Amino acid sequence: MIKQFVRDFQYALNSREHSLFTHLLPQEKRDRLAVHAAKYDNFVETGTYLGETTAAMSGVYRKVYTVEIHQELYRKAADRFAGLDYIHCFHGDSATVLPQIVAQLDGPAVFWLDAHYSGPRTGKAGSRETPIEEELSTIFESESKEHLIFIDDARLFVGKNSYPKIGRLWKFVRTHSPYSMTVRDDIIRLYRDPERY
Repeated sequence: MIKQFVRDFQYALNSREHSLFTHLLPQEKRDRLAVHAAKYDNFVETGTYLGETTAAMSGVYRKVYTVEIHQELYRKAADRFAGLDYIHCFHGDSATVLPQIVAQLDGPAVFWLDAHYSGPRTGKAGSRETPIEEELSTIFESESKEHLIFIDDARLFVGKNSYPKIGRLWKFVRTHSPYSMTVRDDIIRLYRDPERY
């Protein structure tokens, strides 16, 4: 387990190689998220953006929760999914909205943490580009300890623009939760039960 993490960690540090050879296309990411619907009913996404992942996951998960900080992107998603009672759209900073979502969950969930600033057509809370540690703290404090957590864009975790370095994130996970962590295909994965992962 430790040897695999060290290999993944070393691989993730080489962001040029990592982004050129292991970056998945959006549909490939959605396909990987969808396979877990066989074992999980709930899907939680931070960073709705255009709602493509929300739409795809709504076809396989029983309940889908998504939060978007950018007002216009949120409005478009809320309009797009209006009338679908199994999709719940939230507006605001995921660091403050996620506790409301977690409180509504009726069991463990698959989390897709992708709330980060990606340029002028996206949003952020103040000067902070990612709320990842706050999001993880909320999940770690939840009643269930059997969530499956995916964090997109591992290549950005280099200690700049409010992103912690991968090593600091790993230490945070180890000291605040029972989860294991791996990095592969530009995605950080946190899991408790290897059988569900």
